[in-house]
Amino acid sequence: MTWLLRTVGTDSPQQALENRSCRSFVREIHFRRLDSPSARAADARRSTPNATAENVSLFRLILPRLCFERPRKNEFVGGGTTGSVIASRLTENPTAKVLVIEAGSAGSKLSCIPFLSPLLWWLTKFDYGYTSEPQEGSCLALQGGRCRWFRGRMLGGTSAINAALYVRGNRKDYDNWASMGNPGWSFDSVLPLFQRAEDFLVPSVSEEDAHYHGKGGNVPVSHSYVTDVLPAFIKAGESLGFPFNPDYNGASQMGFSRVQLAAKGGIRYNAARAYLTPARQRRNLHVLLDSPVARIVVDELTRTAKGVEYITADGSKRFVSARREVILSAGAVASPQILMLSGIGPKKELERHGVESGFEGTALNFGASMSVFEFNFLSKQIKCLVNLPVGENLQSHAGPGGLSFTLDRNWGNFIPHILLDVIPHALKYVFDGDGPLSSSTIEGFAFVNSSLASDPDWPDTQLLLSPFNIGTDGGLVFRSRIGLTDEAWSTYRGLKFRPGFEIHLHPTRPKSRGKILLRGRSIRDHPIIVANHFKEPEDVQIVIEAIRLVLRLAEQPSFKRLGAEFYSEPLPGCRHLEKFTKRYWECHMRQFTYLLWHDVGTCKMGPPTDPGAVVDPALRVYGVRQLRVADASIMPAIVSGNTMAACIMIGEKASDLIKMENQRNGLRMMGKIVQLVGVILSSIFPVNEVDNPVGFLNRQTRIDDSYDFVIVGGGTTGSVIANRLTENPRVKVLLIEAGSDGSLLSFIPAFASFMWWYTKFDYRYTSEPQKDSCLAIKEGRCRWFRGRMLGGSSALNGGIYARGNRKDYDNWAALGNPGWSFRDILPLFKRAENFLVEDVPKRDAPYHGTGGYFPVSHTYVTDVLPAFIKAGESLGFPHNKDYNGASQRGFSRVQVAANRGKRYSTATGYLRPVRNRRNLHILLNAPVSRIVIDETTKTAKGVEYLTKNGSRHFVSATREVILSAGVVASPQILMLSGIGPKKELKKHGIQPIVDLPVGENLQSHAGPGGLYFGFTRNSGLFVPELLTTEFIQHVQNFLKTGEGPLSSPTGFEGVAFVNTSHAADPDWPDIELLMGALTIATDGGNFYKRRIGLSDEAWETYSGLKLRAGFAVYPHPTRPKSRGKILLRSANVFDHPIIIGNYFKDPDDVKITIEAIRLVLRLGEHPEFKKLGAKFYSQSLPGCRHLKQFTDEYWECHIRQFTYLHWHDGGTCKMGPPNDPEAVVDPTLRYD
Repeated sequence: MTWLLRTVGTDSPQQALENRSCRSFVREIHFRRLDSPSARAADARRSTPNATAENVSLFRLILPRLCFERPRKNEFVGGGTTGSVIASRLTENPTAKVLVIEAGSAGSKLSCIPFLSPLLWWLTKFDYGYTSEPQEGSCLALQGGRCRWFRGRMLGGTSAINAALYVRGNRKDYDNWASMGNPGWSFDSVLPLFQRAEDFLVPSVSEEDAHYHGKGGNVPVSHSYVTDVLPAFIKAGESLGFPFNPDYNGASQMGFSRVQLAAKGGIRYNAARAYLTPARQRRNLHVLLDSPVARIVVDELTRTAKGVEYITADGSKRFVSARREVILSAGAVASPQILMLSGIGPKKELERHGVESGFEGTALNFGASMSVFEFNFLSKQIKCLVNLPVGENLQSHAGPGGLSFTLDRNWGNFIPHILLDVIPHALKYVFDGDGPLSSSTIEGFAFVNSSLASDPDWPDTQLLLSPFNIGTDGGLVFRSRIGLTDEAWSTYRGLKFRPGFEIHLHPTRPKSRGKILLRGRSIRDHPIIVANHFKEPEDVQIVIEAIRLVLRLAEQPSFKRLGAEFYSEPLPGCRHLEKFTKRYWECHMRQFTYLLWHDVGTCKMGPPTDPGAVVDPALRVYGVRQLRVADASIMPAIVSGNTMAACIMIGEKASDLIKMENQRNGLRMMGKIVQLVGVILSSIFPVNEVDNPVGFLNRQTRIDDSYDFVIVGGGTTGSVIANRLTENPRVKVLLIEAGSDGSLLSFIPAFASFMWWYTKFDYRYTSEPQKDSCLAIKEGRCRWFRGRMLGGSSALNGGIYARGNRKDYDNWAALGNPGWSFRDILPLFKRAENFLVEDVPKRDAPYHGTGGYFPVSHTYVTDVLPAFIKAGESLGFPHNKDYNGASQRGFSRVQVAANRGKRYSTATGYLRPVRNRRNLHILLNAPVSRIVIDETTKTAKGVEYLTKNGSRHFVSATREVILSAGVVASPQILMLSGIGPKKELKKHGIQPIVDLPVGENLQSHAGPGGLYFGFTRNSGLFVPELLTTEFIQHVQNFLKTGEGPLSSPTGFEGVAFVNTSHAADPDWPDIELLMGALTIATDGGNFYKRRIGLSDEAWETYSGLKLRAGFAVYPHPTRPKSRGKILLRSANVFDHPIIIGNYFKDPDDVKITIEAIRLVLRLGEHPEFKKLGAKFYSQSLPGCRHLKQFTDEYWECHIRQFTYLHWHDGGTCKMGPPNDPEAVVDPTLRYD
């Protein structure tokens, strides 16, 4: 099956108006009917976009289908406003193939002109013509007692015929959704979706409001033509104490505002124009029009949606299958109708109509990936497949009509005047995109509170200002479209052809609930709409208060200057009541009920525990596989305002959910894939071969009773010492490691994160909860990754090689540690190195060595790194090609402990080459419980360790015990051995041998997480792409050449060492920035979020970045002043010690970090980053939402909430001279 769009130029003068109104909006749209002979013939010859096609109207999407990589998987997507979004987003993937089925036509070019949209209401083929059921409490002055429900039956759905008003609702609407058990739907979660959709063109909004908007999205949001009535409306509100709000879609919704429209240059952008026009050349988008869907076909045994039945123009039925899933986006009325006709709904309601269907027929072939069936429809007793409350929870915005005012001259949109001067107005519209034809039927909004409001920031009333009244057009359009009875219309005859305005109003969150029921078993039988408007007394009271507010507004001087006068003729049904009393206004609203056509909730989203829920928070229908609903019907509670923008957001969200689910299926395979990679690597590097980077212990080592040296800890430092000591063949060394010999995954830099936290290769330490850090991490405990294997943390960290600053070591010497100055230790760095970095300046070469055990090189980088460096240069920082050379300062590419892309831990670098030394014995999986010390001589005699079976063994050291267990385990083992603070040891029943400040002076590099930037294209390390479609290719490339993304050190590419205003020495930077070419959410939350331990609530803040390309910058003070400590939890070595981080305890650390954050934000604004579509992700963490964004107070809160550790921890066994009261070891590292 194929489809075709062709745009036909309209350059002739007589077509100028049409060109203006629908310019670039598929002015002429040609589709090949799915089942037409021309389509079948074209499929056979693989038609091109220039092929002839039958002219068919566009669509209001109901159901398409998606095909991913082999095997091709199909999806049907549906909907007008929402479905257009989904179809566009899904077909961004060129391997995805989508079928869209639309019950209606392409619509009319009149929909492009905002002012003319009422001409499409009700009496045309572009509207479904729904009506509510007659009820005693509403719509009594309308024909048949039925309110008319305008629903667009064309491309873009109701977004093509409504007033084009762009209103998101209130942030608390979405927070309420989330609190009802729908994670991922809070305001902070959905704001990025609104921003992504928007191209915000409204000028002169405040900086605070601008933060809430997006640029470059599909939906332009702008102001349009307004009359003199709008300023009067706003000034009247101000005179009553309400604020003028320039942007009700910004920081606050409260106040009186000018409306924002989904329009640009006076042209309405309905969802189809905004989303489908840009996608019109995609070959993977297939469209079927004028084809109502009769039902979704669900397999009764597996409860799986298999496809849909639809009706062709000649009345025959067809079936088209969906291999992946069916997505229903038919709206708040048609979606529940289709579900119920498909056997999904309230059991009693379905049994009442006996809905059960079957089909038989033959296949019509439209290519290997799609089949359509011609069949004879078989009606049977209908069977309820899934009993769900479909159609319940109907919510609508309803209020009183007829609050009309006259003006003493043509201040508003005086329709007769416009029609008389239509030529100049048309020319103004065509050439300038301005004038009355560009205006909506609504000019102004007010969001205010009644006396019943429980939250001052969550308005319960909306006012809508129309610059004409119901009689301004003489009753030609509005009266006939709304359906006012002749008797009721007689009340307003005095308004015929008179200038004026009208104010509509409604409760933003009505408590009244209605329902949708089936009228019959055919899709052509309009469902029964039981609206129940004003059923709840609270709704009535809010409306009455709002009416009285409207009357007070009209009495203000700004309206009186226009000669405004309320038209107070009562409706026939209310003439027996005293005017303007509560009973009178209640009568009025029940007589002349005016609907805003904001209808939601009939397929309610909710958790499994919600008895009213139809779909889960991922929009999947409960009890049916491969079926989703995505439109206004899923809203659990109506939003506070017009619903179009919310429906667009739902489309964006649904698209992400669908993409994420498919990509997550690939990511879920990563565990198995990683295991497979391990098997592949093991086959390439057998355990007994020389080149095996880990697992090189080719024999079972027999442990002797005594050694010259016993080294506790085979980590970063211990591996080096073991190598160097055994260079003397007469020295016998035992290296005891609590963990194993490691994992082949450590060999691949990009896979380091797979070993964090959840594996046996990590100690899984956590810091203690504190009130000033790690607050957004689970239980308030920051996670401390510490390697539990040979090589220690050097086997699972980022692999980044950074020496530090020369003045760090000179400072050590100045603290009373001779032999530790930079001049003293530089030869040791050089001896260790095999420096492989090319193109370093000559001045840096003397600082490096070659031929050492530890290779230092560059690895793979993305296009983010050049932008990072150029951004730094633009702010005056140098590009430093070697931060380990003569100077540390500047922006640099990271150097990595790797050779040809393969990570070198110290075990790989130092132990593997000497594995055959007979004087080196290595004992694995043997935690050391204590160092055995002669209490009389205070001499270390050896160590006690535990075997796998829990038994204790002693091994003696004739010369020395060397403790290299790391910044956490070394003080723990010392204290368990009787060396440490006397009070701390006695607290745990340990006999003190030496009273030393062991565990004090803990220092860590900590900074803020969450400084993330999203990209509009797949720059950086786009994890879904890396781990799915191209994964095998990347593995092959890595194994063959050592290049490609798998050689990237967990995404880190750039580093910057810079000074803040607090720095005392220009050559001793006080800030480090680490740039990673992905964010915490690029992997969809599958790895990094879980490893870091971000709480679910905090994670929702970043859900808008899920599976999106982006980058992150992590700043931290290089020399923090805050100090923590390590304490014993118990006298058992298996009980993790207490880590008191004390991050940001010192105010200077906070000040430096805030200044660094501001630098990061300035970097993100650089043109090089903007070329990549970079935009700072500015959603606030839950704990900071009460603060004004980007203030010092806000950033301090952010730092303390999302504390990000770099696992650079030191100082707990401090080196110092004898006169240093904090020293634990002397400058020769001895304890005596």
